Amino acid sequence: QELAAGGPRAALDRLRGCSDETYAKKPVRIRYTPDVIVFPGKTPTLPPATHTNTYIIGRERLLVVDPATDDALDRKKLLMLLDELAAEGRRVEAVVVTHHHHDHIGAVELVARHTGAPVWAHPLCAPRLAPVLVARTLEGGEVLELGSAGRVRVVHTPGHTRDHLALYVERCRDLIAGDMVSTIST
Repeated sequence: QELAAGGPRAALDRLRGCSDETYAKKPVRIRYTPDVIVFPGKTPTLPPATHTNTYIIGRERLLVVDPATDDALDRKKLLMLLDELAAEGRRVEAVVVTHHHHDHIGAVELVARHTGAPVWAHPLCAPRLAPVLVARTLEGGEVLELGSAGRVRVVHTPGHTRDHLALYVERCRDLIAGDMVSTIST
């Protein structure tokens, strides 16, 4: 991205200014693919992990998947990132939960309230999110249209939990798998 924006010299000058301190109080926006942004937030997950990723899918219409962090500073950064995206003309269409575990839902209510977006989850997940109201339940096989970002296919993936969903972003062939693919921790 930096090379495309201004060539090697400008990219090098800009990247030299980046450090851990640069992002100490502002959000990191990791562009996973053209239609997916990743925000790693601190969560009370299983060691050795310390963070859970929040995924933002779309271009002008967005799905925020697993806003997980319960860390005060990371919550601020996540809301800052969502405000930056809104200032770019993007709108959060829904907050989607892959499953009910605490390290995936820490900021669901906060993000839904901040953006005014409804919460969507599998029918088995919905009662476990109380007091958060799930406005729409998602079943495997459903297709969500996200405008220029194309289609996102909902895949019911019971295994880690019975209420687990994955999201397949067809255009980029990305699979947001929640905890269906994990390393040492689970």
